[in-house]
Amino acid sequence: MTPIRHLAAAALAAAALFFGADASAASVMDLRYYPMEMRDVKTEGILVFSDCPEFVTQTGVLAEGTIDGRGRIYYYHVNDTGSRARLVTYAEADNGADITVTRFIQAAPSQDYITTGETLSFSEMVAVRQKPLPVTLAPGKRTVIAQEDPAGTLPGYLYSGILEVETKAPVRFGVAMLPMGDLQSELDAAKTVPVDSHELRGTFPMTVYRENVNVWNTDDGMPQALVLGGMGAVPFYRGMDELDGVERENTGDYGITFRLRIRTEGTKPYRIYFNPQGGIYMGAFKITQGFMPHYFRTDDMKYRGHFLGYETLRDYIDAGRWEAGKPVTIEFLAAGATYLPVRFLFVPEET
Repeated sequence: MTPIRHLAAAALAAAALFFGADASAASVMDLRYYPMEMRDVKTEGILVFSDCPEFVTQTGVLAEGTIDGRGRIYYYHVNDTGSRARLVTYAEADNGADITVTRFIQAAPSQDYITTGETLSFSEMVAVRQKPLPVTLAPGKRTVIAQEDPAGTLPGYLYSGILEVETKAPVRFGVAMLPMGDLQSELDAAKTVPVDSHELRGTFPMTVYRENVNVWNTDDGMPQALVLGGMGAVPFYRGMDELDGVERENTGDYGITFRLRIRTEGTKPYRIYFNPQGGIYMGAFKITQGFMPHYFRTDDMKYRGHFLGYETLRDYIDAGRWEAGKPVTIEFLAAGATYLPVRFLFVPEET
């Protein structure tokens, strides 16, 4: 997911975060924002992240990791082999096992890449509950549990998807790009593909629960900024690449669902704004206060001839008006093929 590597934009964003203009300024983007410090409350599940190599030039196993309980496999790959190839997710257990596939979401394949990340982000956020699919694994045998088009992935296209599973014992899950031959034979023979320079594969937390360290008082007139995906706000998660035993960093925390609980007090209502700080951001997120979730997507600007965050740090969308004294929960999973970091801005309504 190379879009995260826009360091100049991130540096400018850091300056904007800590050295904004006076809070009496007219524009949301000219306010002085104070960093909202967050802490992890708990993590749940295991993510097997497969984005390495991002451009697959040879067939074989791209990623593999062990899930015991609830887990997610998230893949993001361009078929760069020069011909059609199958992209599959498989499972394997030494002594056999019964597993359940609880959700499978596929992006729209594309050559512009942004479309792929955008469609997966929105589908993941709003997808209805799917009928569970039980799968019985034979001992020591790789079993395909999901795949992109059986007719093969097209050269030069980006493919991305999310598969969620439940197990009652440790099971290895992997992602492989295979030649267009006999599916099982090719899977059985598949060897590990070496990592690329980005090293984005391994096992990480699937869901992270965070909350603000200090309850934010909306009456003090001090807008707050919560940063995700960089700028040094919170370190990225590190995990183990089980294919080669190397600890790796999930730069961008891709594939991880963050549930961010924002605690407030005071009498003033406030507004939340979403502000990309690394470049174009096309994705979706959800905010809940009480029981009713509100969904937001950041791609509507493109229909008016502008991509949110394109060549500016000052783009934002309004994510609603919220009551003080009642916590809100922001659910965010970084969209693939778009740029990080991003900020959620919290502004008392009279500011």
